Amino acid sequence: IVHAHAGTIAAKSEPGVRTTFIVHLPLATGAVEPVQATQTALHTGSEVILLVEDNEAVRANLRQLLESLGYNVIEASTGAEAVDTYSRTPADIDLVVLDINMPQMTGIEAFAKIRELDPDAKGMLMTGFVSDDLVPETLPEGIADILRKPFTIRELSTHIRDGLAGKPDED
Repeated sequence: IVHAHAGTIAAKSEPGVRTTFIVHLPLATGAVEPVQATQTALHTGSEVILLVEDNEAVRANLRQLLESLGYNVIEASTGAEAVDTYSRTPADIDLVVLDINMPQMTGIEAFAKIRELDPDAKGMLMTGFVSDDLVPETLPEGIADILRKPFTIRELSTHIRDGLAGKPDED
């Protein structure tokens, strides 16, 4: 994320004492407009979500957030595991939420295989990388949107509802 924004990052570690990260980002050149905070209600539901994330800590946090919104969560840590899980219970899964960047099989590749199993499968992708190449129009059929990390629970709840409806977020 730092490199995608033309920044640098350095780390200094003292074993058993501390680790320090120094992040340098370029100075904004234009005027910055204040962001107006909006208090919209969180979207909730009771559908089943297949959550595919290779980072165990991130997956655990996302599971907790999704369950706090009322969803039932099935976890997979790899694309291959997601395809296998979906193949066993396709009718039970309402939405597949996949991290794009995973080892061995990307989220995009995994969802393409899931769509081969079920042409009506609905999906949503997550990524921490910024790329102009990642737009919903260039993704496999059935992907409603891309959720950029980091995100708020409010953004997550909105994107999940839109993914379940099969439409992209209009924000």
